[in-house]
Amino acid sequence: MKRFALIIKYLRVQKANIVWYTLCMLFSVLFSLVSFALVAPFLKMIFLGSKEVINQPAQAFSFENATAWLDYYLFSWMHQHGKTYALAAICIMVVVTTLIKNLFLYLSYRLLAPIRNHVMTELRSNLYTKILQLPIGFFTDQRKGDIISRMSNDMHEIEWSIIGTLEGLIREPLTIIIILTTLVILSPALSLFLLILLPVTGFVIGRLSRSLKRDSGIAQKELGVLLSVVDETLSGLRVIKAFNAERKIGDKFYGINDGLNTLRNKIAFRRDLGSPLSETMGVTLLACILWFGGELVLNNQVMDAGDFITYIILFSQIISPAKNLSTAFYNAQKGSAAIASRPSIRAIQMAYSSWPGGRCSSPSSGRASSISSPV
Repeated sequence: MKRFALIIKYLRVQKANIVWYTLCMLFSVLFSLVSFALVAPFLKMIFLGSKEVINQPAQAFSFENATAWLDYYLFSWMHQHGKTYALAAICIMVVVTTLIKNLFLYLSYRLLAPIRNHVMTELRSNLYTKILQLPIGFFTDQRKGDIISRMSNDMHEIEWSIIGTLEGLIREPLTIIIILTTLVILSPALSLFLLILLPVTGFVIGRLSRSLKRDSGIAQKELGVLLSVVDETLSGLRVIKAFNAERKIGDKFYGINDGLNTLRNKIAFRRDLGSPLSETMGVTLLACILWFGGELVLNNQVMDAGDFITYIILFSQIISPAKNLSTAFYNAQKGSAAIASRPSIRAIQMAYSSWPGGRCSSPSSGRASSISSPV
């Protein structure tokens, strides 16, 4: 992942948007957490009703005893105004918190689009500037199809890698960390049991991501070779027909194309395996938690039934971020393979500059980039 330092260099210009993006995602996760935390008092109110009296917590309000204070206020409201009004209040609170959560989520998406588009604009401009600076000899030695591939397909992969980097480093980890912290507060014993099982999931997903990176790098190179064959065919079509070499050049193209088809199918199969595998492992973890947590509730240890159901609901919210995290890492790995192919232009340019008379020309006019090009 060292190559993502290039992308991070471009993202530095967008510091303000990234900070606001992080804050919006933070508030979105927190309000989502509040809406799910209302499940416990809702269940207690239905099944216990007025049979239980909730005393005011002895300690001051804090994150650790927020659930106790919420229970106290809701049950006080129920005793003053009746169960129906209390249930209506909970439902209204769920709707309001969900609305605020989605508002912050929408704002985060609005902030993400300019970040992605700015980086892509700078990358295209810098790559085109480098192409204008290259000497004529570069285009006789280097296949033009490879450059076209970098200008189109590689840029697309890098674009998705930017999204994968932001989601993989900010949104999904933030969601998982906040929910895990809440789960630890609800039940340290059950959370310890969960944390013992989670590394197994991470190990399997990590192995899958590494294999995807390797195959994606090979696919990028093969696509460049394929486009180079097309360029050679178009440039030398008269020579090919003059020597009746259609079969030979065709066999070369078809062989590369079939190999690329097989490789891309392999990548697609592994990519599609990532999300179902994450969900299956998440459900397996959920079943283990149901068994272990059910033992705690049945033996009247630590948790009551309402908190346990809330715990299960919160844990189920980790499954989706875990799936998205695996997808984000897949996109990041593909983008890493695309980034890896780009420094060769700069290396060849430096090689030509070191030759006698191999000076690279600079374009007399063009769009000036606000960032030094890492290409």
